[in-house]
Amino acid sequence: MILASSCQDFLEPDSISTFDTNYVYSNVDDARRGVNAIYTAFMVDGFRSRLSNNMTGNTDIEHSSGWTSSGDRYQIWNLNALASNGDLRQFWNAAYQGIRDANIAIEGIEASEGIKSSDVATVRTMYHLLGEAYTLRAYWYSMLVYYFGDVPNVREAPKAGIDFFLPKEDRNVILSQCIEDLIDIEGQMKWADEVNYGIEQVNREYTLGMIARLSLQRGGYFLKPDLTMERPSDYLEYYQLARDYTQKLMDLKDRPLPTDFRQIFMNQCKFISPVNDEILFEVPFAIGNGDVGWNIGITVQGGATASHSYGSGGNYMAIPPSFYFSYDTTDLRRDVSCGLYRINTSFEKEFVSGPTNISQGKWSRHFLDTPPGPSTAKGTGINWPMMRYADVLLMFAEAENELNGPTGAAQEALARVRRR
Repeated sequence: MILASSCQDFLEPDSISTFDTNYVYSNVDDARRGVNAIYTAFMVDGFRSRLSNNMTGNTDIEHSSGWTSSGDRYQIWNLNALASNGDLRQFWNAAYQGIRDANIAIEGIEASEGIKSSDVATVRTMYHLLGEAYTLRAYWYSMLVYYFGDVPNVREAPKAGIDFFLPKEDRNVILSQCIEDLIDIEGQMKWADEVNYGIEQVNREYTLGMIARLSLQRGGYFLKPDLTMERPSDYLEYYQLARDYTQKLMDLKDRPLPTDFRQIFMNQCKFISPVNDEILFEVPFAIGNGDVGWNIGITVQGGATASHSYGSGGNYMAIPPSFYFSYDTTDLRRDVSCGLYRINTSFEKEFVSGPTNISQGKWSRHFLDTPPGPSTAKGTGINWPMMRYADVLLMFAEAENELNGPTGAAQEALARVRRR
């Protein structure tokens, strides 16, 4: 009987698929893998070719042809999206996937033995991972309330017995909760130069910047369902938070803005991710993932007749001439932001065919050191910037000006960006 029982135990080991959160978040390595799962929401079309760039179109600096189309992206650009819009559905699903995985990580880490360890390094890493999870959840909620206003506020990991059909929560309540989460955790997070993947993972710089960005969103005007614009009566409290936390980052981790504006984006096309530089956090796309250089960037004409191996890439949106001419002729940013040429099938530069075909010039697949292949299109692996230090300086200037007027500090923060 003893032998039979032992044999049965041997033949029925624990399955990896049955490991609970207590096991997964019991050590740093597995907790890292659990938090990595949150990043997978960036790898789907709902983010990489929709939310990150395509859905931001139809502004004074971006336009597209084909306005008579009833396609999903044109509905969004025309502010006339139908309930059946597939692009919005993909974004919605990606957002709540990221929120779900963040909730799992948050509950797992907070209940883990690792965060109570006697080892100082273990505790610090676990708190940093917790900060990553809170920050990524806050990012997705900021985007949901931007596009949809009041949305379901899911703050628990999925488990048997909980209600999955939640009512909409006031967007200001959601933003306030996210801001409080990040304020509580940012001091226990690591800087980009202290973590393994630098700016390719969420870090303290980005979290401080997100506190400011969320605070400006919470304190700003927003469109209500009755199509009126409203600013909450407590908006100055949130402008103060934005000012305080941009100032905190400027005090603790200031850095000069790179004088070579083009190199900021060329680094992304060369897979270079410097810390303590302009970009605070960028979504890390693996080779074969990401759509930068396919649906945004300088056009590259490829295909079977092409003499090069860089594949095909173009723009869903182009830059209007009015934006090009808004730059001073000596402004070095103009010819980086506005691409006046395309790459033809002979791998030669051609002047754009008309004033409505100016490309987003910061990225292109032809900047890649290694051609991705003649038949390639999507999946360049070029990272997408989520926040730059210039954003922090401009947020500080906006908040300081709103609170105290055009002070010397506000003017200097703005001037630092404009001087380059």
